[in-house]
Amino acid sequence: MTDPAVAGQSVPEPRARRATSFDRAPRLVFWETTKACPLACVHCRAVAQRDPASDELSTEEGKAIIDELAGVPGPTPVLILTGGDCLQRRDLGELTGVRAELGRAGRHLALGLPQPEPRTLSMLHANGVRTASLSLDGAVAETHDQVRQVPGHFADTIRAIGLLKEHGFEVQVNSAVMAQNVQGAGGP
Repeated sequence: MTDPAVAGQSVPEPRARRATSFDRAPRLVFWETTKACPLACVHCRAVAQRDPASDELSTEEGKAIIDELAGVPGPTPVLILTGGDCLQRRDLGELTGVRAELGRAGRHLALGLPQPEPRTLSMLHANGVRTASLSLDGAVAETHDQVRQVPGHFADTIRAIGLLKEHGFEVQVNSAVMAQNVQGAGGP
């Protein structure tokens, strides 16, 4: 076989694949925006409470984080606003509105939304948010409601999925697998 360089042909250079350095550019950033949440989930890692904590980031501090993420070199990380219940933040519209101003970072914002209302969804969509996630922790109401400790929450969650889809959101459903929901409402 003849070497192409010897035969006078140009040799294509191998395509280098740049590795992303995750210590400088994370792919996902989860911001637990508040501990405030009306639920009392048995598995809550956020230690949710009825009211916001006194040391939560201010609107300006939150905007600074979003601005900093917009300046990350390489692929812009996806920012996921979660909680508790991020809908409990009075400044959620202002925080999600920042993404439109930041261009690059604005295309990558998702929310964990427990129980969105149509007016809130319209505002978030207008601010450019296109992805939302919520949790469904049981295939039947009895199981899910036991995990969330709020009667009727299963029906509210199914309703919320429909509302999100109606408002043009890509919907992600999260499920935590635990003793309380592996084999139904009573556990194993």
